[in-house]
Amino acid sequence: MKYSKFEIFNFKGIKHLGLDLTKQNNSNVITLVGLNESGKTTILQAIDWFYHPLHYNDHELMPKDKRANFGDSISVKANVKLNGSDEKEVSKTALRYGYVLTENVGSFILERKFYFRDSVLTQKSENWEIKLIGKKRRGGTVEHDICEKDPEKWKFISNYIKEKMLPPVVYYENFLFDIPDKIYLDTDISVENNSYYREVLQDVLNSLNQKLNIEKHLLKRFISGKSKDIENIEAVLDMASAKITDIVITVWQEILKSDDNNLFISLGNAIEKDEFGHFIQVKVREDNRSYYIRERSLGFRWFFSFVLFTYFRTFRNVSKENALFLLDEPASNLHSSAQTKLLREFEKVAENQVIIYTTHSHHMINPKWLSGTFVVKNEGINYETVDMSFNANLTNIVADSYYQFASQNPNQDNYFKPILDALDVQPGPLEFIPEMVMFEGRNDYYTLKYIKELNYVETDTDKYLYPGNGRDNVIPFIALYLAWGRNFLVVLDDDKGGRATKKKALSMFGPVVENRIFTLQDVESSWGNFEMENLFAHNDNMRVIHQLDGAITGFDKTRFNKALEKCWQEKIKVDLTKRTIDRFKKLFTFIDNKLVENRVSG
Repeated sequence: MKYSKFEIFNFKGIKHLGLDLTKQNNSNVITLVGLNESGKTTILQAIDWFYHPLHYNDHELMPKDKRANFGDSISVKANVKLNGSDEKEVSKTALRYGYVLTENVGSFILERKFYFRDSVLTQKSENWEIKLIGKKRRGGTVEHDICEKDPEKWKFISNYIKEKMLPPVVYYENFLFDIPDKIYLDTDISVENNSYYREVLQDVLNSLNQKLNIEKHLLKRFISGKSKDIENIEAVLDMASAKITDIVITVWQEILKSDDNNLFISLGNAIEKDEFGHFIQVKVREDNRSYYIRERSLGFRWFFSFVLFTYFRTFRNVSKENALFLLDEPASNLHSSAQTKLLREFEKVAENQVIIYTTHSHHMINPKWLSGTFVVKNEGINYETVDMSFNANLTNIVADSYYQFASQNPNQDNYFKPILDALDVQPGPLEFIPEMVMFEGRNDYYTLKYIKELNYVETDTDKYLYPGNGRDNVIPFIALYLAWGRNFLVVLDDDKGGRATKKKALSMFGPVVENRIFTLQDVESSWGNFEMENLFAHNDNMRVIHQLDGAITGFDKTRFNKALEKCWQEKIKVDLTKRTIDRFKKLFTFIDNKLVENRVSG
C-alpha cells in the first residue's frame, strides 16, 4: 500500500495544493525546494496532520488571514494505491466479517476534515472514498456495495485498513534529538519522551528477526533473576548493539571517510534499576573509553539519529513497506561532501519506503530525482523587495513540479537555484529558445531544413531544428532541456541504434520523456527500420543525387546526403513526388502536434 497523492485544503497558508507522488521515476524520493518562508515546512506539517491530528493545536491550523472569524473546513485527502498483497489482505479481512469481495479495491481516498465556526473547532470527520464490492459469504448471490448494504461491517473492514495497513507517516522536524542517557523498559514510566525511545528500542529488536520483545525477553528475565535469564539478557543486548553498530557506524565511516575505526554503539550488557524503573544505557565505546551520544559532535548526533529513526523504524509494522518519512532540511549540520554522500543513504532507505524532504542546499539535490522535485512558493511574500514584504491576505502556498515551474517562470530561477547549482550548469543562450526538435545528426537536420524552407511542407509552429552530434549525444541534450524546463522533442531513425537510444532515455528519465522521444516508426507504423532518407521515394533519391552528379546510376547514402546539403544551401528545388511530400507532411504534423501537447501538459 502506497500514498500516491496528497490534496490539502485551507491548512495554515495553503488554500489548495496537490502533491503528486507518482511523478518520480524509479525512486521513492520527493524533493521540495523554494526560498525561505515559502511554505515547504507547512506542506510537511499538513501531511503529518493527516496521520497525527493530535500532534497539533487546532487553532494554529486555521489560515492566518481568517483566524478572526474562520467558518470553513480544513482537510487533507490522501490517495492510496493497493498492490497485489494488499488486495489479498483486504479480501481476507472482508471474509472474516462475512463477505467475499468480487472486485479489487485498486485505490481509495481517505480524508481528514476539521470543521470550524467562529474560529472554533466544531466537528471532526474521516471521509472515505473506497469501493468494497462483494457478496455475503454464505448464501450471498447478489454483488453490492458493502458500505450501502451493511455499513457496520464496512466500518470494521475500513478501520482494519486504516489501523493495520495504511502506511505510517513519520515526521522529523530535525534529527538533533538528545538521545537520553537511559531508556526505561517499563511501559508506565512518566519520564519525558521515554515511550518514544522505548518504541525505537523495540524496532531494533524487531530488526534482529528473532521475535524478540522488551517485555518478555528483557524485563521478565531481569525480574526472574535466574542466572540463565541474566545471560540471555546479555545476549539480546549484545546482538542489538552489534546491529546498531553495523548499520550506523559502518555507513558513518563510509560517508565521512572517518578514522573512527574503533567506534562501537553499546546498549550495555545488563539491565539496571533506579527510582523510576528498569533501564539500559546507550553509549559510544571507543578503545577503552565510553561516553554518551550527546557528547559526540553535532554531525555524528544528527547522522546517528537519522539512521536510528529511519532504518529501524521500518520494522515497526506488520507491513514494512512504504512508510512515509517527512524530513525538514535534513543534513544541514553536515558539511557539503557529507550531504552529497548522504543522498545515497536516501536511496537505500527509499527502497521500500518513501521520503519527502525539503532543502536549500544544492548538495542535497540529486539530478536523477528532478521528475519528483517540486518548487514551493508563497504568493503572499514579495521576494523582490529587500525586506521580503508579507501580505497575509495574499498568502497562498503553491507547489509546482520543477519542470513545469521552470518552463512557465524562466525568470524566477532564484526559486530553483539549488537545482541549477547541483546540475553545475547555468542557462546560456539556448535557454531563451522556447522549444527544440533534435535529430541524430546534421544529415537529418539538412533534410528537414530543406523540406521546410523550400516550402514542400507548410507548418505553423515556429520550431527550431537542432542537428544532433550522433545518437549517443541525445541523452545530455535531454538532461539539459529537462533541467531548464524547455519544450523539446527528439526524433530518431528507427534502426537498431535509434531504438536502443530511445530505450535508454526512457530508462534514465522515465515517464517525463515518454511523449518527447520517438523513432520514425512512432510517427507511422509502416516506417519500421526507416532512416530519414527512406522517407524519399527511390526515384526522388536519385533526383537529389543527380544534383551532385548526373552520371551516378545507383543510390549511395553518403552521396545522397552531400547532394541534399548542396540543394539546401543553393536553394535548388527538386521536383519531388507526392508520395515523398506526403511522408514529410506526416512527420511535420506529428512534430507540431506533439509540441502542442507538451506545451499544454508542461
